[in-house]
Amino acid sequence: MARTYAWLQDDAPQPKEIALRQSIERYGAKAVTGRDVLSPRLIKDMIMAQNVEVAFNSRQASENWEAWEKDINNKDLVPILASAFEEYQQWQQM
Repeated sequence: MARTYAWLQDDAPQPKEIALRQSIERYGAKAVTGRDVLSPRLIKDMIMAQNVEVAFNSRQASENWEAWEKDINNKDLVPILASAFEEYQQWQQM
């Protein structure tokens, strides 16, 4: 999640999970990976990266970030973004 957050902050290259997910959505898993079935770990990593991207973009679109955090429609996004931000801060200190 830290790499995705860093990418969204223009602080790192696009994570492979984002690029891979986009390619799979466009061309299909078999064409991209050569496998009929993706590993659970890869699926989880792609979903987590996508969730961070969705949460980040949602917050960025909001004029008032405090109101965004309190909005009931964002209750699932807030902890995702908070966790990604925390991991990003740890990643920066490495």
